[in-house]
Amino acid sequence: MEVSWYYFLKVIINYLIFKGGLMKKVTAILLIVLIIFGCAKTREEIKEKKETRFSNVETETLISLTRDSLNKEKHKEAKKYLKELDSRNVQTFETKILKSRYFYLKGNHSSSKKILRELYNKYPNNKYVNYYMGLNYDSEKFFSSAVNYYLSAYNNGYRSNYLITRLTTLLMQEGDFSQAINFFHSHLSNHKNSYMRYNLGMAYYYSGKSRDAIDQLKLLTYRNPDYHLTYYGLGYIYYNLSKNNNYYKSDARKYLKKFINSNSNRKSLKKKAKKYLSSLR
Repeated sequence: MEVSWYYFLKVIINYLIFKGGLMKKVTAILLIVLIIFGCAKTREEIKEKKETRFSNVETETLISLTRDSLNKEKHKEAKKYLKELDSRNVQTFETKILKSRYFYLKGNHSSSKKILRELYNKYPNNKYVNYYMGLNYDSEKFFSSAVNYYLSAYNNGYRSNYLITRLTTLLMQEGDFSQAINFFHSHLSNHKNSYMRYNLGMAYYYSGKSRDAIDQLKLLTYRNPDYHLTYYGLGYIYYNLSKNNNYYKSDARKYLKKFINSNSNRKSLKKKAKKYLSSLR
């Protein structure tokens, strides 16, 4: 069983003070002084080690380490690298973008946007400035502003999967279905995911093109029959069509039941589906 040095010394000092003579008490006091001095020296050594930790690391390497830490959402590491870059007074475009990203990931949107606004004044068409500005506004739920910055980032060459998916989602949310449909058609061949295909179908429906919506959603049922949200979409469209034409009631029942009996964990949608189904007579 291991016993720490601290515990061992404590036992010795207690023995010397309470059970020893004068010389032993003096020895105990000297030991205490040495321990305090040693701890102070150790703290100074640790401080000095920390201060010289990055002294031999090149600035470009530090920037790369910061970027990698942010990509992995290792905030503490990124903070250390950014602090060292600040101590070197490195104020490049990239370090400012990295600092704004750090603040964004920490939820400090005001600090992140402050840096980005300074950059935007100099580089209004820069795709990274606009993208990260969009992310901040998106997180703050200022969606119309987020859309504007996302569009600017897109138009200036930013093409991440997240941007395209999020932008099309927000365009639909903001009611701009025609532009959303254009985005879907531009990128579905490169981003063959069911979520985008489903949203394309729903964008058609909300823009008044029910037939095109049904065609897209039925295509998705063949390509990915396990994407259960499609059945809800079809059931919802047929349910609304059946209000003016009883012909669509059987299809509405078919797809609503299929969604209700699926493994989908979307409880709120299942509740809605049951409500629609019960109203079909």
